[in-house]
Parts: sequence; C-alpha cells; structure tokens
Amino acid sequence: MEAATHTAQETEETAENLQRRLETLDIYFRFSVERIIGKEYVNLETHFETITAHTRKYLTGDIIDGSFDSYMKVSHQTSAISLDRILWSRVGDLKSSHELPPLTAFFIMRAGPMKEITTALARTPQDGPAMAIVTGLGGAGKTQISLKYAYENEDSYDHILFVDTSSTESLEKTAIARIKSIDRQLHPLDWDEARDLLENPTGNLTRNWLMIMDNADDAQLDLRDYIPRCEHGCVLITGRNVALGNLDPDGHVLLDVMSRAEAIEALLSAALGPIISTSLKASRLQQPVSTPRTDKDYECAALIVEELGYLPLAVIQAACYIKQHKCLHDYLALLKTSRSSILRWPASVQHDKLKYAHSTYAAFDTTLGALSPRALQLLGIISFVHFSDFPRSLIAVAASTGFGYQYYDLLPRDAEYQSTISLLHDIFCPRKRWDQVELDILLEELQNYSLVTLVLVSGVITLRFHPLLHGWANDRLSNSERGSFRAAAIRLIACGTNKDDIHLRSLLSPHMERFSLTTEDLHVNDRAALAEVLISNGQTSKVLTIWQEIYAIMEAAHGKEDIRTTRAALELANAYGNQNDWDQMISMEREVVRIRASLLGSDHLETLQAMANLARSCKMEDELVKDAEDLELRILRVRKEVLGPNHRDIADALCDLATTRMQQGSYDEAQSLLTEASTMLTALLGKTHVATIKAMRQRAKCYKRSGDRSKEIQLKKEIFSLIRTTHGDAHTNTLRAMAKVAKVYHEQGQYQESEKMWRRIADGNREILGSQHEETLTALQWLAHSLFGLERFSESAALYKEVATAKQAILGAQHAEALDAMEWVADAYLWQEHYIEAEQLARKIIAERQATDSENQSPPLEALDILVHSTYQQGRLEEAKELWTKVVKLKGDLLGEDHEHTLGALCWLGIVNNDLGQCAEAEACFKAVLTGRRKTVGNQHMQTVEVLDQLVHVVYNGDKYAEAEELWREIVMVKRNLHGEQHEETLGAMFWLGFALEGQEKYAETEAIWREVAAIRRVAFGEHHSSTLDALFWLGYLFQKQGRYSESESMLKEVVATRQATLGDQHEDTLNAKEFLAQTQQAMADSSQKQGGSLGGR
Repeated sequence: MEAATHTAQETEETAENLQRRLETLDIYFRFSVERIIGKEYVNLETHFETITAHTRKYLTGDIIDGSFDSYMKVSHQTSAISLDRILWSRVGDLKSSHELPPLTAFFIMRAGPMKEITTALARTPQDGPAMAIVTGLGGAGKTQISLKYAYENEDSYDHILFVDTSSTESLEKTAIARIKSIDRQLHPLDWDEARDLLENPTGNLTRNWLMIMDNADDAQLDLRDYIPRCEHGCVLITGRNVALGNLDPDGHVLLDVMSRAEAIEALLSAALGPIISTSLKASRLQQPVSTPRTDKDYECAALIVEELGYLPLAVIQAACYIKQHKCLHDYLALLKTSRSSILRWPASVQHDKLKYAHSTYAAFDTTLGALSPRALQLLGIISFVHFSDFPRSLIAVAASTGFGYQYYDLLPRDAEYQSTISLLHDIFCPRKRWDQVELDILLEELQNYSLVTLVLVSGVITLRFHPLLHGWANDRLSNSERGSFRAAAIRLIACGTNKDDIHLRSLLSPHMERFSLTTEDLHVNDRAALAEVLISNGQTSKVLTIWQEIYAIMEAAHGKEDIRTTRAALELANAYGNQNDWDQMISMEREVVRIRASLLGSDHLETLQAMANLARSCKMEDELVKDAEDLELRILRVRKEVLGPNHRDIADALCDLATTRMQQGSYDEAQSLLTEASTMLTALLGKTHVATIKAMRQRAKCYKRSGDRSKEIQLKKEIFSLIRTTHGDAHTNTLRAMAKVAKVYHEQGQYQESEKMWRRIADGNREILGSQHEETLTALQWLAHSLFGLERFSESAALYKEVATAKQAILGAQHAEALDAMEWVADAYLWQEHYIEAEQLARKIIAERQATDSENQSPPLEALDILVHSTYQQGRLEEAKELWTKVVKLKGDLLGEDHEHTLGALCWLGIVNNDLGQCAEAEACFKAVLTGRRKTVGNQHMQTVEVLDQLVHVVYNGDKYAEAEELWREIVMVKRNLHGEQHEETLGAMFWLGFALEGQEKYAETEAIWREVAAIRRVAFGEHHSSTLDALFWLGYLFQKQGRYSESESMLKEVVATRQATLGDQHEDTLNAKEFLAQTQQAMADSSQKQGGSLGGR
C-alpha cells in the first residue's frame, strides 16, 4: 500500500510538471479524481458505489466537461505541433494573437482553399520559413480566410503577427510594433533589427511564430527583402498580385470565387440566419435566430449570386442589404437597375479593423491608384463588351490595319472616328508602332492585380473579367469617357469582321450583342460590319431588318441610282436570300447590275462584283445555271484583262466557275479551275492562308462528287496538316479539319482509322471545349459510330449513353437530339442481342416522342424499327407482323411507296410472313419490293438481287420450280456481272439454280451446273474445302437419285473420307455424308439382288 501511495504521488508530481510546461500549447489534458480516494477507502470493493457517484459528479462538472470538449476538438485536428515547437515553447502566457482583427460576422468556410493553406504551412521549412501565398480578386475573401486560419490554429503558434503590407512604411511600422508587444524588453529600431529578432528569437519571442503579411498589393514592394531568412516560423501572404506566387509556387493558393452552393448558403445565412441544426441540444446551446427558407428564397438566392459572380464580398454585402431592407425577392431587380448605388452601399454591420470599406466597389477602388493610365483605359474599353472570352488576338488584328479597317464604306466618317483611332494607338501602340510585347505588359499589369484572367477558348487566348469588376469598370467612367471608350470598343470589333479573320466571328458574337445595331448613334458602316457577325451566327431575320434600315438611309442620302446605295442594295438582296426569298434576291441583284452598268460600264470592277453576286444566286435554281455560267465566264475574262494574271479577285472568279462546273457534272474542268485558283492563292497569300485552304476544300469536295475518294482523303489530310502547322494540335480549327478526314475514313468503311482519329478529336474537344460542348458530343457520337462499324457494340453503347445523358442534361429528356442519342443506344443493344433491353428502350423513346411531337412532326420510325426487330428476334412473330404492317404504312405515307426505307420495311414484312408459313403473303410482299427496286435502283443493283434471293426461296419452297429457275437464272446473271464468274456469290446462285432444275427432273442440266461449280471450287478453294465437298456431296446425291449408284458411291466415299480427315468422325457433315453413302450402298445392294432374282427366274 505504501509503494502504491508513493507511486501515485510521483505520478501526480510528473503530471503537474507536464501541465506547467505544456499548458500554453493546449495539447496536454489530464483528468483525475483528485484526493478523493483516501485511507478511509482502503477496502475499495465496499465503497465502490460511493466512488462511482463521486467520479460521475466530477466528470459532469462544467470545467471538466469543457476540458473534454477541448480534448475532443484537438484530438480530431491535424496538428501543426512538432517536437521542435515543443522544445522551443516557453512557460507563461506569451501569445500575441490578440492583435488579430476580428472575423466578419458572416464568414463562410471555404474548405478547399483552407486545406491548401494548412498543407502549405505544415511543410517542414527549407531555405526559409514555411509559406502560403493567397492571391485573388479584391473581395474574394483573402484576408478573411487567412484570419480564419489564424484563429483556428491559434494554439499551434506562440505568436501570430498580423502585418499591414500595403506599403513599405506600414509593413515596417506594424511589424516592429507587433514584436514590441510580445516582449517590452525588445526595442527594434528598424526592419533589419526586427527581422533579425524573428530569425534569432530572444526573450519571450520564440521560433514558433506566424506572420500574416496582409494586403501585399504594392508592386514596388519587393517582399523578398522582408521574409526572414531562417528555417523556422511561418509566413502567410495575401494580395491581388498573382506574381507573388513565384515566391513559393508550391505554397501558392489561388483564391477564386465561391462555388454556387457556398454562395447561396452564405447569402441566405447572412440575410435570413443559418439553418437550425436538429442535432443542437436546447439544454446546452442556445439556438440561433433564423427565418424559415422557402423554395422561392432559394430560387432568388441562386439568381442573385449568379449575377454577383459568386464573389464573397459582394454576396455578403447583398445579404446585409437584404437583411436590413427585407428585400430578398426584389434585390435582383434593384441590382440590375441601380447597380452602382447598390454595390457602393457599405455593409454597415461589419465591425472589423481592416482599412477598406465593406462594399464591393470600394474594394475595387483600391486598385485605381496602382494602375497605369493605359491599363485604366483598357479596362474602360473592355467594360463595353462582354466580360468573358474577349479574343486577345483581336487587338493585334485591329492594330495590323491601323485600327481603321471598315468592311463597308457606305457613308463618310466624322472627326470622332479619327479620335477613336488615335485613342487606340495611344493605348496599344505607345511607341508609335504595334508591338505584341507592349500588350503583354499591359495585360500583365492587370493580371498582377487579379483584374483579368487569360483563358484558352477554342484554341484562342481570351480575356476574362469578373462580372462585377467589369460593371465597376463601366460605372466609374465619366460621360465623356463613356462615349470615347464605347466607340473604341466598337472599332475593335469592327476590325475583326474581315472575311480572312472568320475564326474570330464566333467569339465576337456575345460582344457585339452588347450594342444595339438599330440605334442611330451607331455609324452605318459599323452597323453593316457587325451585321456580318450576325450572319455567321444564323440570325438572318435580324440581319434583314438591319439592312432594310441601312438601305433606307442610303437611298434617302444619295438616291436609288447611286453606287453607294447599290452597295447597300446588294447586301439587302443577300439578306433576302438568307431568308430563302430567292426571287427578291435575284430581282434586286439584276437591278444593281443594270444601275452599275449604266453608271460605270459593263466591264467596271464594281459591275463585275454585282454580276458575281447575281451568278451565285442564279445557281440556286437549276433553270438559271446556264445564265450563271455565262456571267462567270465574262467575269473571269474581264478580271484577267483588267487585273493582270494574278489577283485574288481572279482566284475568286475561278472558284465560282468551278462550282458551276461541278453542278453541271464537269468534274475534270472544275478540278482544273480549282487547281489554278489554289496555285494563284498560294503565290499571293501563302499555303496556310484561309483563302488558299478554302480553295483546297473545294477541290476535295470536287473529288468526292466525282467519286475519287482516295484523292479526297489525301487532300483533306494535307489541309489538316496545314491547319495544324498554323494553329497547333490544341485548337478547334485543327480538330475540325481532322474531323473531315475522319468522316471520309468512316464513309469508306475504314473504321479502325476513323476510330483512332475520332478518339483524338473527342479527347481534344473535352480538354478545349469541355465534356458537354456540342462539338465534343458530336465527336463522341462519331467515335461510337466507328466502334459500331467495328462491331464493338458494347463500347459503342457506352459512348452513346454518355452522349444521351449529356444531351438530356443540357436540352431535356424529351428533346429530339436526346431521343436520337437514345435510339443509338437501343440500336447498340439490338446488335448485342440484348433484345429485351432494346425493346424496353425503344418503347420508352416512342412514348416520349409521341408525348412531345407536334402535328407537323414525323412518327418515331427509327425507334419503331428497333422495336419491331427486337420483337422479331424474341420470336414474337405475330406481334412483329403487326408492327411491320404499321411501319410499312407509316413509311409509305411519309416517304412514298417506292422509297428504300418503305421497301426495306415491306421486305421484312415478307420475311415475317415466310417465317409464319404464310407463303402467299410473303411472296406478294417480295414481288412488290422487287417491282419497286427495279424501278428505283435497276435490275443490276445488289438491293434488287437481295429481294430476288428472298422471293426465289419462297417460290422454290412452294414447289414452283420453273418460276424459281427463271429467277435463279436472273440472279446468276446479275451476280456474274457484279462479282465475276468465280465469286462464291455467283457459284452459290448457280448451285441453287441446279436445285430448281433438279426439282423439274432436268438432271443433265443440273449435273452440268454442279460439275462446273465443283470444278471451280476445287481450283479456288482446294480439294478439302467445305464448299468443294458440298458440291461433290450434292453430285453424289444427284447420281443416287438417278440410280447411278456406282458413281454416287465413289463420289460420296471421297466426301466421307475427306470430312473424316478434316472434321472428324462425329461431325454432323461427316455423319450426313455417311448416311447418304449407306443409303447408296443399300440401294446398290437392293438393285443387285433384284437383278440377280430376275436372272434366276429366267
């Protein structure tokens, strides 16, 4: 007992000593029912209940209960405590984290970034303190998440120094003050002394410090001079300059905006109060006040945070406004009508000590003093276009034309036009000439403050801004600035409408839609240029309205019979054509040709241009193709006379005439014209120019139409190689060129080659455009088609499902494209012989289509085909017959009775009838199909032969041998023409002809045909081939039937011996031959016996 008491005393002394040394780190917890068990409790078993009750009371006390809570919290944390930190910890309360600013009242935890910060600062210091650098746009929450880290890890550090790093002065001043507050015996006079103390701590200052260098946005401040040179401590830096990440790339944390879910929860929690957890115990914790949330609340919140671009500061600011004014459901409308006022409203409930005001625009305002005038001007211009995907290369394209390019020159410009060009020169050409490096420096300046991000879109580098930053850049402009920068934005876009820069047009569309093309404050020349972009995007109705307005302006200004008015008239005519009003287009173009010929002469270049437009329009109608040819021959002749041997307009005339020759079927002449045009364009513009490649594509099209697919694919490969040289592998233009090659491979049945290419295209589109982009899904569908062609049906079904799922998510489950994709899945099931799955999916598709189809939409024929085939393959013949009858009727009504799809369905109806033993109905179906195919594809087509095969078997099985003979003779003749004398298709038909003759007891003709077949097969396949043996077998059968038993026996013995050697004794074919041989031998014996009996009788 004494020994136990002594041990207990020593243990308690050790525990108390440990608690004194480690209490500042909060990693040591001791729980003991102190001095309760004394001498009076020597016999423990007699006092067990008393001891248990006392222990229970001890554990449920408030202090011990709180200690248990702290212990549980610490035990579940990933501790940043190391043995090194324990070694250097000091006794006493030395913490300086009380200098930290408080967190915002509405902080929302960002788990991903917080994990990155924690991981970075938990690294073992090497060549300097462990560092985390948090960069991002103003208002992204950089400071708040850093403070959250500090508060959550307060127990892991002896000292946390929060340093204002907005300037050199503030950094040095606050750092020195923080060190003095740790130990009043320390008196660093300047930063060098302060840094030395952090590197070599003394007094109460330990090595276990965290320095938060907040708001490091001063580009002139080199932080490398202010980071202690030691291998202890941690540094957490926040700032907008992404270049700070170069200080420690492994510790760089790019803080983006919130996720959609985070932003919605942040908004509603701050505006309405957090969701009350059902796990909270009312007796222990007071529940927070919260307003119940409705579905409409969530809908409004989702729209609000989307409009705010999920920016944390903006979300919290909005929540504060909503909370104060009770306007959740009206806030979005307020934001759209009073954006500047709303986003400058300060979130007055904030109470921290940070320097900037709590409004989104106030946060953005802090960058104004840091940016150069040119950077601010660029922001002003960009604020008038869309905030995302502005093509960087557009600026270089505009600069190459001196910022003055005009697609149309309809009306003269005023002085403002030149002022706009001068402004663009000042911004982008400060050295009086274009230099890409100057633009890169300008964009780097904006990137350094996280104001712009460079994003690769379809292989093109684009500029992307946060939508609120974009709005701020516009709202801060004065009225005079707004006019200048708006005009500059329009000028940039107009410079990108050149037909040689067509790759930019898809990217320009969202930017030009920010301007109304029907307003009078937009110059006519610009309205006309921007309308070109609308044509590329298929907005033909809007384009027609614009050109009607422009033409009215030109006619009012100059009169109808003026060259400038005819320029607008030609484009208006083209707009009518884009609306399929061909008569109006041709009529207007003829009138323009008349006016220009009378004003300028028939051979003037502008008159020839109008003629070229007219010729292209005439080709839309077959009866006017000759008129087009005459016009184009004249245009080519005159342009060569006026412009000389090599000119781009001559190349255009050559290509136009080549198109006409293709339309007339004169492919050799068309190819000659296109080759001349390609050579000319290569000399003028280069091999990789868009005009040269366009001519090469026309040549490939000509090869395709003439049936020369090998030259087509060769030329398309060359085009692909040129585009890849220009744009690189990771560009949508390259992938589109590759797709053209892959399609030719697929059409030629070269599925292995097409699979390889489509897989590369699909992977490239996924990376560049995303998994759910239309071009990615198209590539995946073509890849699935290739796998389908390779009979890898399971793989193709998986891809078809992926496409279908994506289209359902994007377009809706009942959209036609989603249902089309599902039909491919069902078809793949069918070919995998998964007939039940195919049937179920086909029925679902039919129901969906019937539920959504309007009166003008066609019936679900493809799904019906899959349904009837899956039903047929499951042996439900009567049901299949009923379905095929319905399909034949639908296809006949929709497509016509002689359409191949109708005839194909009728053929299948004949097959089902035949399987049901309804031979007369089957024969009627096949004869109807035969009549239709003779009419549509002719007697020598394989489709005609296929139905002849079906029909002749029905006829033969009906014992109509003479009719079958006639049909088989036709089949033999056609297959001989299509395949040749010795092709197995021809030989098989000949053999069946023999059966038809045998049925009519024309044995000599049968024998002659079968001997011919056997002889050819011996030579083609060899003595032991199954086809050769089949021919010999049936010859043996024929001899037996004629009583020529000796010949039959000899023939059948050869068949039996060979089949035994090749197939084995027990193979079905061997046994069959043996049986016939035995029959022959029995017939021989019976015949001999009969002959012997006859002689004996004599």
